[in-house]
Amino acid sequence: MTLAVLVPWHQTPDPVGAHRARLWTYLRQQWINTGVHLIAGSDPMAAETGRFSVSRALNNAARKAPDDVDMFALYGADHIPNTDVFHWAVMTLERQPWTPLHRGINYATPNTTEALLSGRISVDGLEWGAIHPDALCPGVLAVRRAAWDYVGGMDENFEQWGYEDSALVAVLSTVFPIRHQPLTPLFELWHPESARDLSEANPNRQRFEQLYAPAIGDPERILRVANAWRLDRLGNSNG
Repeated sequence: MTLAVLVPWHQTPDPVGAHRARLWTYLRQQWINTGVHLIAGSDPMAAETGRFSVSRALNNAARKAPDDVDMFALYGADHIPNTDVFHWAVMTLERQPWTPLHRGINYATPNTTEALLSGRISVDGLEWGAIHPDALCPGVLAVRRAAWDYVGGMDENFEQWGYEDSALVAVLSTVFPIRHQPLTPLFELWHPESARDLSEANPNRQRFEQLYAPAIGDPERILRVANAWRLDRLGNSNG
């Protein structure tokens, strides 16, 4: 199986965006050094809408994948690559259509992240400020391209922060129940926190809880929910 890593990328014109760009400049080279096929996807509608969508960026990246790619691994622009996990993913996807890639998250400290970006230390010199051994990483997963196409990719009605990854996992786990789970933690470089709106007022949370959560366990229903954005887009274009 041939693997491509898909990464959503969007730079904002502020200090947080500038720091994330430094992270991506460094990590992009690390991904390239692994020899994996890397595809960074942008949101083609961000300039028009003023709202970045991870879903649109990853769908865009998937569309760019060469025909010989038959497996996608989804990562963020602040994640450190691990070739052992890639090999595990390929073997796992020989048995099942998709899999989470990590369990647990280790966050590098600000000082050692800066030292890494400045060339004063290597990845081995990073120190970890926060370790969450049981944290799930819903947005970091591997999926057969055929399974991705079958569920329709990601729901592009999710914009700004949150829940698009939970929606994708809800769809995949309902349509393709799996057994094998990862044990390797995800390693992430430090960056200023984005606005994480977990409130009930977040439209993405409302969309997930009102549409996706009730459809979990019902493959036909959740596929209709997951692909409703296509009909919405068609209606808007006709209007």
